[in-house]
Amino acid sequence: MSRRRRSMLSLHSAAQDPGKDLFAYLFLLVMVFSFMLLVTLKDVHGQLQAQQAPDKQPQAGQSSFSKLEPSQLGHLVRTERGLVLAFDGEEYDPVADLERLQQSGRLIATDEGTTLYLEERPGTQVLLTEYLEAFINLNRAGISVAFAEPVK
Repeated sequence: MSRRRRSMLSLHSAAQDPGKDLFAYLFLLVMVFSFMLLVTLKDVHGQLQAQQAPDKQPQAGQSSFSKLEPSQLGHLVRTERGLVLAFDGEEYDPVADLERLQQSGRLIATDEGTTLYLEERPGTQVLLTEYLEAFINLNRAGISVAFAEPVK
């Protein structure tokens, strides 16, 4: 009988898959590695959340609101002569009348330079290219152009 038992045991061990032990060992190794990785990432993530941002001093805001006299707010108009700047009934050619425009007090001196304030009027039908041509000449003379709306 002992012979029979030995042959049964050897037959049974031969029938088992030898790769199962290796697979079980690799599975346990991957599980341990994953657990260690999760614990490490949890510590790093906790440190990132606890980090404080530096204090920023609030900067003084720069407002784009300015108080203008009605005579300082102009608009572009198309006439027979071409495109002109209109201020309270007076017209200035953006190319030829730059000196007259500067002497009239229509321009406002700021820290950055001189600014011309214009109001957009939808009924004038002025093309964008005409706006750009007028602004190029004003910019070359050191005059910035800003659009404004009257507040009522």
